[in-house]
Amino acid sequence: MPSRLPSRSSTSAWLMCRTRFPHLWSSSCFSTGLFFRCAVLMLQREFAMRMVALPPSILWGRLSINCQLLAKVDHLMKVSAKSFKPPPKVESSVVRLEQRNPPPPINMKEWDAMIMMAFNRKHKKLRANIVAGKLALQKLYSVHKAHCKLTKTEEMTLEAFKASVEEVLKHVPAGRTEPFADLRAFQLQTDEFMLLFAKFLEKGIRFC
Repeated sequence: MPSRLPSRSSTSAWLMCRTRFPHLWSSSCFSTGLFFRCAVLMLQREFAMRMVALPPSILWGRLSINCQLLAKVDHLMKVSAKSFKPPPKVESSVVRLEQRNPPPPINMKEWDAMIMMAFNRKHKKLRANIVAGKLALQKLYSVHKAHCKLTKTEEMTLEAFKASVEEVLKHVPAGRTEPFADLRAFQLQTDEFMLLFAKFLEKGIRFC
């Protein structure tokens, strides 16, 4: 096993790998993009279950969304702690990931920032996490001002910016009766998050 993760641009990035994945690597690699085309990984059971979780499961979250956005994920088998000597304190699972080709045409850093904000309090409605929370709104507005300065475009007032965010959250996804504002992050499918992300960008609302 290599001692460090290769970057996506590295010529040494793997086409395939089979390994017991270090837990500290696990959380970070799916928020920036995959560095392999296909992988069979042994992971802590709880972590693996979060990777394959679907809404509205309590396990559905940032890891699930980012992982399934970038790859097709299959749970292959459970591995008992008794299979090892000495046995570890946790159970394990084996999962297979196959990178989606082509990858989604989005900025993963910005996407991940939105997902983190939405799941900050996963049982709260999106409006509570994005608008009602003053710190979250102020952070978004700071990003907006920085982006306007960089692109030399006119910035909105805080009131106008908040109104734009509210307008996006009023949108009702197909098949739903409630707007984004009244939905909770753990209820949303990946394609609904993609729609929300696109709506924010259309309004000039950036996340990083």
